[in-house]
Amino acid sequence: AGRRVPVPIERELIVGYWLPITVGMVIGTMHLGEISIHYMRMNGLVEYGFKEYWVGFYLKAFLMVAACCFMGAAVVENGGRAMRYVATTAVSGVIFVVAIVIVVVSTGATLQQLQNERGLLEVLGRQNNEAGVLLLGAAAPLLFMREYVQHRMGRLLLLLAVFVMVAGLLLTMSRGGVLGFLVVVVYFVWYFRRPAVIFGTIAAVVIGFALTPAAIQDRMLLGLEGSAGRPITNQAAGNPAQDKLTMGRLWIWQTVAVEIPKSPVYGRGVTSTPVSYTHLT
Repeated sequence: AGRRVPVPIERELIVGYWLPITVGMVIGTMHLGEISIHYMRMNGLVEYGFKEYWVGFYLKAFLMVAACCFMGAAVVENGGRAMRYVATTAVSGVIFVVAIVIVVVSTGATLQQLQNERGLLEVLGRQNNEAGVLLLGAAAPLLFMREYVQHRMGRLLLLLAVFVMVAGLLLTMSRGGVLGFLVVVVYFVWYFRRPAVIFGTIAAVVIGFALTPAAIQDRMLLGLEGSAGRPITNQAAGNPAQDKLTMGRLWIWQTVAVEIPKSPVYGRGVTSTPVSYTHLT
């Protein structure tokens, strides 16, 4: 009696997240000198080495996911007694959304301006897209933990907190963040697979999209209006406006894809990609 039963880590988390990111970081470390030079040239960053690379790109994300795992395990094992940990995350996320609203209102920025001024939220320490991903990281685990909270009022408050954070996510105009949350919602529906969860989630998504302002919808659907299938050229990379869907990223991926078969494991370094340009003209 009173013995704690350990909650196992989901295999999907290890195989789909920790393992590929760890392998990628190890490979990136082999080219750390090249990455550092190019980052300084393009973004004006200060010199950083092994410590800064692993702390900035790996440890911070790892700790955030680990915190979500520990919090989720506490909810599954202890139910209502673990609400203090969940409540801390929920309150933190809601406070961040309030801060976003204050910044937008105080600057007088319109939704149309938010589409183009991607650095508006830097006063909060996060660029708009980074702020969206941060809210995604808070809202996603709370969506799942709500199903394990025993108290009805606690479940309702968590649901309201998730709605507030999703509203804040939409306000950041982060397409990557919104896409990530939609993936989470699909997995959430598949994971529980109860009629109430399926129909309730579908209804929430449909109603939410219908109530979303037109400017935010335009941002989320940017590049889908007749530009799909357009060939990506060097000109598109130089002028992302010609590739509104991926803002030039598709051209970059095509460029890098030519190099992958030449060294699929170790890589060829940052400076190897220019030799592929002739293949894409």
